[in-house]
Amino acid sequence: MAIPALLFLGCIASGADDSKVLQSKDKRVQIILPEGWETTVLAGVLERHIQAKSPDKGAFLVVISEPKGDLKFKSLREYADATMRMAREKKKIEDRTETGPKELKINGADAIQYEVSGTTKNVKVRFLDTYIETTTRWNQVNTWTTPSHWDETQDDFRAIYQSLTEQPKSP
Repeated sequence: MAIPALLFLGCIASGADDSKVLQSKDKRVQIILPEGWETTVLAGVLERHIQAKSPDKGAFLVVISEPKGDLKFKSLREYADATMRMAREKKKIEDRTETGPKELKINGADAIQYEVSGTTKNVKVRFLDTYIETTTRWNQVNTWTTPSHWDETQDDFRAIYQSLTEQPKSP
């Protein structure tokens, strides 16, 4: 569900208590992975995005973060709508259904969330796509799993998107 002008992101893992802090290559955005999650490189996903998986729960994560100054969007809604429209147009998910947008606040920041269900490569999937506006960035936290793991992953997905923070720019 990537959009043009993506910022090159890499992953740096650290942390304690079986949680890992993943930070963008430019150190501007970070998330904290719940216990049991690990960094990964997902097939078909650009390596510049933060990526992780929970092997035990069959769940996956991609974080895309872009400087607002590089894009012409005037609002989080406009950014989320454009990204969702592009995903629909790619038609990679058959029998696609969506719920949302649901507006929420995450750590005081505006956020919009969609649930998407469908089938890709004969596998039924459910996505929770969370768009978060931080001070200088548009952020996407895209999480997904199969329907059989959906209920058990919701606390992890919530912990992940709620952990997203924009870091101060280094001097």
